[in-house]
Amino acid sequence: MVREIDYSVAPRRDILCIDVKSFFASVECVKRHLNPLTTYLVVMSHAERQGGLVLAASPMMKAEFGIKTGSRRYELPDDSRIIIAPPRMNLYLHVNEMILKIARRYVSKDDLYVFSIDEFFMDVTQYHALFGDTMSIAKRLQQDIWQELRLAVTIGIGENPFLGKSHWMWKQNIIGAA
Repeated sequence: MVREIDYSVAPRRDILCIDVKSFFASVECVKRHLNPLTTYLVVMSHAERQGGLVLAASPMMKAEFGIKTGSRRYELPDDSRIIIAPPRMNLYLHVNEMILKIARRYVSKDDLYVFSIDEFFMDVTQYHALFGDTMSIAKRLQQDIWQELRLAVTIGIGENPFLGKSHWMWKQNIIGAA
């Protein structure tokens, strides 16, 4: 006998998956008073070597030159617009804490789940009375981070972390968007 499950009565959550675009590269741009969305910058270890490793690339480096995390120094084009920055982990950790401080304005620490230095999840289910619907909270968070830190974030929304991440990946065209 096959038993059908009525999912309409299952509890639903409103989860945001927040990812900072090209985090290390974006932080380096902001520290130089440059727009992280329009600047050609890579964060690279051992830039003096041809095998130096790109740890992060700005969105323009990715879009125009196809340079991404894991690219090598010898793959960089000879272009005077490109800035090569050494990694500064203490700075990135400090900025990460600033981002999380903004997020904690919207949810308690129990509803904030840090996944990595540039990605975290928020359960906003119980905060609608304070901040509006899920989309409104996502937009406000995105605006606050941009206005205060000049960092662009993308946000996926789902009923659980997996669906939130899947939505984010679909929006970024990482998984098939038909």
